[in-house]
Amino acid sequence: MSQYNLKSFVYGISTDENNETQKSQSLDQETIDRMLQVLANQSMRDKVPILEELESILQQNIKSGTTEQKPSESSPTISDSKPITKFLLEHGYLREEKNWLTKKGFFATGNQILKDLMAELKTGNFGLHETKSIGSGNTILDTTKKFEFGDELKLLNVSSSILNSIQRIIKSQKQIIFPLELDVDDFEEFETTEDVRASIVYCIDLSSTMKSSLTSSGMSRIEAAKRALWSLYVLNNRFFPNDSIKIIGFASMASEIFPLDIPFLKTYDANDDFLHYTNYQAAFRLARKLLRK
Repeated sequence: MSQYNLKSFVYGISTDENNETQKSQSLDQETIDRMLQVLANQSMRDKVPILEELESILQQNIKSGTTEQKPSESSPTISDSKPITKFLLEHGYLREEKNWLTKKGFFATGNQILKDLMAELKTGNFGLHETKSIGSGNTILDTTKKFEFGDELKLLNVSSSILNSIQRIIKSQKQIIFPLELDVDDFEEFETTEDVRASIVYCIDLSSTMKSSLTSSGMSRIEAAKRALWSLYVLNNRFFPNDSIKIIGFASMASEIFPLDIPFLKTYDANDDFLHYTNYQAAFRLARKLLRK
């Protein structure tokens, strides 16, 4: 039986198939972004839908391309695919609980809210207040500087100091004699910077007055407050992960709130056992107590 010369064959990937794969991947990411947009809009409502209602809303919005549909029991479904909520459950965005957002879904949806919020802001000339000055602190950097009297010897860069001594000796005399005679001018030390941390407490009003709508945006006050609080928490967590962030919800009384519960915060109804009033003093007292820890 004759054998084929496999070296004469050239193997390659079809460009059409490759383009279809890239297209499907991009469409999948685009669909996920639209899903996150729907989750962001629905989770900020005063009455957050349950998983069954969320499936109907997702089906409507993915099919129609809008993100402002209200829940409906007779919503059309995508027949050639599995339920959208099941897809989000398998990928770790949702969980089968009353507060259906997971930690992954919380930050993914929060990033979507932050992106939309930043897109609405006008650009300005303000920056991050950066400085080129290096101060004293407890974080050791890779850069070095000349040793100064009064600095700690534990920050001394031994290798750079010896190299400076050798270079100085070579300039003055051709022969290097051991042991080396080190001079104070040869010393180099590592630079340090101060590791600044902050403790922050955000307070959100959950009184009955937060149910009223804002004339400018059309959303309720609690929706706008949750949107701002959610984006601020994601922003702090991304750029200042070492900061301590606490959240307080208050009406007549105040209590600490777990950050992942931000989307599911609700306002008190009027005459709800006198809990619907606004008590800033209770929020400030609890905030002071948390900041002292």
